[in-house]
Amino acid sequence: MDGFQLLTVIFMTDLEAYLIELSRVQKNVNLYDELYCNEDAKAALENASRNVFNVLGRALNTEILVSVAALFDGEGYRVRGNEYSYLSQRYLVKKYEHQIDAELLEYRKTTSRIWQSLNIKAYRDFLIAHNDLAHYIGKQTTSHSVSTDLLLDLLNASYSLMHGILNKKLASEGGYQKHYLGQYGYEDSGGYLIEKLKNIIG
Repeated sequence: MDGFQLLTVIFMTDLEAYLIELSRVQKNVNLYDELYCNEDAKAALENASRNVFNVLGRALNTEILVSVAALFDGEGYRVRGNEYSYLSQRYLVKKYEHQIDAELLEYRKTTSRIWQSLNIKAYRDFLIAHNDLAHYIGKQTTSHSVSTDLLLDLLNASYSLMHGILNKKLASEGGYQKHYLGQYGYEDSGGYLIEKLKNIIG
């Protein structure tokens, strides 16, 4: 119908929303790994347009760090007496702590161990959210310890934790367990792009 836009609102639980967002970030990490962590792929990108793909690589890197930091933020924040919750693992773990059994606790420990080793939050706060003066004038250096393998280990453990909580919650409510929700569905997009570039450039 001309001039009419149908707006569809899809309601989901906080756990489902987290899993879907986490899956989106996983796909981006995989894409970055395929394009920028493989020597053959990097050579193809440089041959196509080094400057353009360097800019795109930095943008994707920043998007990944910001998104991962958001997933592992605190529980929320308070503004003028009002409390707001984050869509974060910490908030969901606190809310559904009673659903966490011994198996899920191991996933929680894994995410805590990896997250603490990465220093992503400080990097985001000092160099992405703000331009820390001490860093830029050389008086203080802020860095992270991120690799795509570690990020995927972190995100996979978080997915297993939250998916397990969701299924336990559904089971306790007499609902059906969800064996697949959002994760991956990834079809080697980076590899496909590299092969297309090679065919075009020759």
